[in-house]
Amino acid sequence: MKHLHKNNWRLKHWMVIATTIVLIMISATDFYLGRFLMLDTAQTLSNNLARNYAKKTLWNIRGIEPLLTFGVDSLEKLTASGTAYPDIEQWVLGFFEKAMNTSIGTLTPCAIIQDNKIIPSGKESLFQSPDWYQEVLKSDGKAVLTSTSAAAEKDSLIIAQKCANSRDVLAFSLPMDFADTDLEEESALLPEGSSYYLFSVKGKLLYSQTSLKTGAAQLTTYASALFEAVQGGEMSDPWDYIRDPENKKQFVYYHTGKNGDVSIITIPYLSLLGRLRQMFIRSMGAWFLFLGLLIFLSIREYRLQKNLISVNETMAALGNLYYAIYRINWKHGTYEGIKIPEDAARKLEPRGTYEQLLSVFSEFIEPDAFRKFCSSFSLENMHHLVEQNITDFGGDFQRLFGTEHRWVNVRLLFDSTLQHDEAILCFRQIEHEKTRQQKQLQLLDDTLHSSMENKNTQFQFFSNMSHDMRTPLNVIIGTVELARQRSHDPDSTADYLKKIQVASHQLRELINDVLEISRMEQMGLHLNTAPCDLQETVEQCLSAFLPQAELENKTFEMTFSLTHRQVETDAIRLSQILNNLVSNAMKFTKPGDCIQVHVTQPPLQDDSICRIVIRDTGIGMSEEFLPHLFDLYARETRFDTQKRLGTGLGMPIVKNIVSHMGGEIQVESTLGEGTTFVLTIPMEPIEERVTETAADTAPDPAVVLNGKEILVAEDFEMNLEIITELLKLCNARVTQARNGQEAVDIFAGSDPDRFDLILMDMNMPVLDGCGAAKAIRALQRPDASTIPILAVTANAFAEDISATARAGMNAHITKPVDLHQLAAVLLDINSHK
Repeated sequence: MKHLHKNNWRLKHWMVIATTIVLIMISATDFYLGRFLMLDTAQTLSNNLARNYAKKTLWNIRGIEPLLTFGVDSLEKLTASGTAYPDIEQWVLGFFEKAMNTSIGTLTPCAIIQDNKIIPSGKESLFQSPDWYQEVLKSDGKAVLTSTSAAAEKDSLIIAQKCANSRDVLAFSLPMDFADTDLEEESALLPEGSSYYLFSVKGKLLYSQTSLKTGAAQLTTYASALFEAVQGGEMSDPWDYIRDPENKKQFVYYHTGKNGDVSIITIPYLSLLGRLRQMFIRSMGAWFLFLGLLIFLSIREYRLQKNLISVNETMAALGNLYYAIYRINWKHGTYEGIKIPEDAARKLEPRGTYEQLLSVFSEFIEPDAFRKFCSSFSLENMHHLVEQNITDFGGDFQRLFGTEHRWVNVRLLFDSTLQHDEAILCFRQIEHEKTRQQKQLQLLDDTLHSSMENKNTQFQFFSNMSHDMRTPLNVIIGTVELARQRSHDPDSTADYLKKIQVASHQLRELINDVLEISRMEQMGLHLNTAPCDLQETVEQCLSAFLPQAELENKTFEMTFSLTHRQVETDAIRLSQILNNLVSNAMKFTKPGDCIQVHVTQPPLQDDSICRIVIRDTGIGMSEEFLPHLFDLYARETRFDTQKRLGTGLGMPIVKNIVSHMGGEIQVESTLGEGTTFVLTIPMEPIEERVTETAADTAPDPAVVLNGKEILVAEDFEMNLEIITELLKLCNARVTQARNGQEAVDIFAGSDPDRFDLILMDMNMPVLDGCGAAKAIRALQRPDASTIPILAVTANAFAEDISATARAGMNAHITKPVDLHQLAAVLLDINSHK
């Protein structure tokens, strides 16, 4: 029955609303039909009015044409008879006098005879513009109507005619004031804001009567556009309009005279249709107001119908969940009991005041909780919650059930289905939920404990780093001392140098991992994909491990199964991945173990997939450590008793790079048996091409730096000595500076173009590297802005690289200086000059 009642109500109200919408559509259609008829009538009347305007405006002017034609014919006869110029001039003056006495209106004559102007004294300015004369010369002896003003304001009209066999011209100027007088009666017929324009047959604006507040040039441009629109047929329909310089809609009406003159009237859109539009808006507003009222009444009736069954619907929805439900009118301070528990039903009426409800609640709620309840669920706070648009508000407290206190949740609900000043106050038991909350609190506590463990892991990382960095550093320091004591023994010295080199490489790997993580965190990871030979890139990267494997008595194998050697990828990042994985394999294998690298492009997969397998028979990893392999700072400590150097950053770096390349990395490992890494990386194949070998492309420092004049700024004496000796081995000439200011002074005092390169340390006394670079770039000499300046520093973090660029340095290389890197950077800088 309830659904049937709803369907009948909906059908009835939808029919009423649909009827109203149909009436609105009929009214709108009547408006547009009336608008069309009004525009059509206005076009007919206004076109006739434009014709009348043209007749009144040109009546006196065209009446002068016979007099002008007579004068031109007489002038041609005098010229043909050989009459002398003075006699012709005398005749012209007499003709002017008779014409001025017999004509209607104020005429000003002008004649141009044998290129001499004959104009009454004081009237020369009326014929000063040469445009009208040039226009008459092109008229083939016909009378030409033109104006003396570019904007056709209150100046004058000129009617002129040229002799057929000469350049002689007769003309009359007539002020436009007579037109204003003649058009006063017709102007009263036009709506406010209308304008009138008169054009010659060639589209020149002869006269205008307008209320537009524009300059002469803008009015002329607008009038020209108006004339072109009329001539092009764009204004032929009644509803066509144009926008004036003030961006207002103007309806256009026009008439073309027998002589080709065009008379145009513009009437503002609002003046013509403004009232009709207002009537339509008011009518539509009334209709829509009625429709809105109808919808409002329908919704109101729907809510009233819905309120009749709201108790049953509320009970159905909440009866199984809430043990008590009350409907509160916070505006009037009353309640209605929808569902009242047995212990309260004996003391409460089904309806009553809110104070009575609170009084009964006080018998079941703990005293401390009841005070907070009264504050939170007061009528004033309910009003405040409604203003803040809070639809759900509540909390937990303990309520007495018989002799036992249990946890209860109270909710104050505001909903659009209720009256604006009503809310639902409902209660339910949450004893079981409280138990779950306790479990969640325990989970949060475990999470906090895990966070503390992570903090301890980071602390352990820095502790390990401190130890791991000291280990190769102590080797370097101790071995240097041994070499100093046994400098007389060449064999021992060579062995010490080898140990120093190995320890230095270990220390550099530790530092590079930390720097790479810093770059990724601060600058993100950017890929530079480019064509490369996949097999050549892998071989070039892994060739450095062959001597190490041979020295450590390990087997190192590389195999390839490629269908497309030429691919597009980031070769540098790929090399970084392989270097990390293979160096780990070398680190965690023993003499006699085997390391294998297989690079394939599986034929059953997409051509753009490359699969790289790196397998070793080393000490492997435990099952407990494998899930943490790619975590920051994580290191396996159960491999064996041998201490291995490492930061715990290499694998997170590899994982990050592989993910950015769109690939995946999988690992399988068994403690004591070995580890297998499987890389799957997308690499788009490209056409095969001949590539240069690494040997052909790698720059030779001895060639690049040979004969170069280099200024080296370094405050640490030993570093300065080392880099100086390395550069001299490449036959470079070195000038030393021990701080930034000294480097600036040396460069400023040198001859232009003496130095080919400046190597600038970053942290120096007096003036640091960035300050020195800025000072050099600011010097007023031609080579100050072009000389390459390279930052040479141990600070290779992202912010340091950015600082060197802002200081005007060309590039950034890290310590210790790698001559091959230095040569490559210098070649790159020179290639971009």
